[in-house]
Amino acid sequence: MITSSLLYLFIIAGIGTVFGYLKQKSQFKIFSSHIYNMIFIVVFTSLLSLSGLFAHTKEIEGIYLAARNNLLPAMLFLIFIDFDFKALLKASNIGCSCSIGPKRYWFILIFSLLVSFISQLISLHVSIIHPFFSTVILSALFGVVASLTPMKTINGIKDIATTMLYLLAALISSQII
Repeated sequence: MITSSLLYLFIIAGIGTVFGYLKQKSQFKIFSSHIYNMIFIVVFTSLLSLSGLFAHTKEIEGIYLAARNNLLPAMLFLIFIDFDFKALLKASNIGCSCSIGPKRYWFILIFSLLVSFISQLISLHVSIIHPFFSTVILSALFGVVASLTPMKTINGIKDIATTMLYLLAALISSQII
């Protein structure tokens, strides 16, 4: 049974990384879909959780809540930035961001976490229904606004959003009990 929060986070990140790698490098078509990878991640981490591998300690719950509360708004922001609303309205193809360098990676990651922080800060003071729900809505709205700006042209946003999505799926399904 894993009681260390660092080891727990390492295993969760490892699971997301394995399926992200399989999506990029595998010859099997089943791994080329985000939906199938999400299903595999959820089933795999749920089975690990149900088998009792992850202890439900305060440390692990704290890491889970911190990651969920900070990564979900950042991921939503990144997903909505990459979504091409203009192309959708014109019924053309939606673009792909495939190459990313370390400077872009860190800029995108830090900026998205900053948006997550700002969304959480605003929703603590102005909450519609629940602070977490308000944070999610604000992050998505910030992403929609950013998708209409030149920030959308930065390559790599989709790749980072996918990584965060896989990490969140593993985190959430690891707390199934």
